[in-house]
Amino acid sequence: MIPTSERPETSGQWCRAAGIVISLTARAFDVPASKLVLKNRCRQPIAHARQVAMYLLHTVFGGTYEQAGMHFRRDRTTVKHACSMIEDERDDPAFDRKLEFLEETLMRLWSVERLRPPASIAAGLDPAADEVLRAHVPRGAMSAA
Repeated sequence: MIPTSERPETSGQWCRAAGIVISLTARAFDVPASKLVLKNRCRQPIAHARQVAMYLLHTVFGGTYEQAGMHFRRDRTTVKHACSMIEDERDDPAFDRKLEFLEETLMRLWSVERLRPPASIAAGLDPAADEVLRAHVPRGAMSAA
């Protein structure tokens, strides 16, 4: 989990954190990032990737269910359910190792991204953060989970 002193505080920082989670999860599951934030229901692989993304935003960044739900256009009960499902899935050692890897990568990405000036966010991930993402997360790394 991100230390309390480094957690997002402003809505802009929460948007940045959510963007990092969405980028990482989309790459790890090899699904389009845009599909993770659609309001409608999606096929199982996308729904599962979305559940993982909501779980990561809630647990790694220490956000409330409401904060996580806002970024995925879901209500707090949906986020709570997603977190419960992923927590149960962590009983599988292989899935747990993959999730730990994503958590560690998120913390690495956040250490680069959290210090960027707000005006630079529109351009997407910082080149250094993007390099971390590409170097450490193979496309589809979670697809077999």
